[in-house]
Amino acid sequence: MIFFSDLDNTLIYSKRKIAGNYICVDKKEGKEISYLLNTVYQWILKQPLLTIPVSTRSLEEYQRITIHPRFSYALVANGGILLKDGQIDRVWREETLQLIMDCQSQFELAKRYLYQYEHDISSLRMVNQCYLFIKSNAQDKWIAELKDILDLQKVTIIPFDRKIYILPTLLTKGNAIKRLQHRFVELKQPNIAAGDNLFDISMLKLATTAITLDCPKMRSALQMHPDSHFYHPKQQAPIYFSEYILKLISDKLT
Repeated sequence: MIFFSDLDNTLIYSKRKIAGNYICVDKKEGKEISYLLNTVYQWILKQPLLTIPVSTRSLEEYQRITIHPRFSYALVANGGILLKDGQIDRVWREETLQLIMDCQSQFELAKRYLYQYEHDISSLRMVNQCYLFIKSNAQDKWIAELKDILDLQKVTIIPFDRKIYILPTLLTKGNAIKRLQHRFVELKQPNIAAGDNLFDISMLKLATTAITLDCPKMRSALQMHPDSHFYHPKQQAPIYFSEYILKLISDKLT
């Protein structure tokens, strides 16, 4: 069995979202950014089953995580980059760029449009040539306007907090897992997947067992899934989502 997992807010947390015994696993310019509960950290080190991170983090953001050499495989940039034993798989990278080639014109169109309003946007950048990242307080405004000018057959617009992600429709976590299983047939086996938001739905739908947060959007997306589990923080506190995931995995393995 294989465990495919999102990282942020699934296994790792910012300091304001964590308490108790934890360890820092992500620093930027000397500043602590992200943490793992000690119990989760020890579980990962023991590797009770093959764990494969599947993250929207950029390559650079992922490489900051100090536990990443422990993973034999990792999918980052929403599946646009495959790391094998910590090294970039160049064949995968070229395949990704070919896969999303038709989306480049959409990224350029969005950038040209948004550059007119730089004063309203705190960040606008391409991430590893895979997707466009935008940060702004006027999130709803930009989403509405981008939907009017972009080809939504080619790209998907996903909001998250004050951020907007414009991703190729083919660059999903689910498609990345399908590519991985096609490339490495030994990975095509029953699996557990965990994730907390819209980026994770395609991955969760593919999984034999899906674990996610208890909210209307995730419940609706997984309503037809035969083995889905929903974590509700108010009902299951003080257990964290990551601890809830590990307990479910332990139950599956016994």
